Amino acid sequence: MHLVHHADVAQAIELALDDRAGGIYSVADDETPTIRQIRRLAGEQPVAPDGTPQAPRTDWTGVMDTARIRTELGFRPFFGSLRAAIARSAQ
Repeated sequence: MHLVHHADVAQAIELALDDRAGGIYSVADDETPTIRQIRRLAGEQPVAPDGTPQAPRTDWTGVMDTARIRTELGFRPFFGSLRAAIARSAQ
């Protein structure tokens, strides 16, 4: 599942306002963390209603194609991954 940092959303909006922009652009970071990684960072563990641990889902299809905004507008995320965003916020 792709994520995007709010600073990168702001950057994408600014780029999209450029005169050479046109159409619809997908915006996302460089990595796709698993739902399990996201839940761990939030302090959660996947648990079934009976309390037993569950295997993570692997059927997520939320991977974005960001090639167009990168090639047409030069978008490069400031925070290319969830880890980069966390590391930056810890500073």
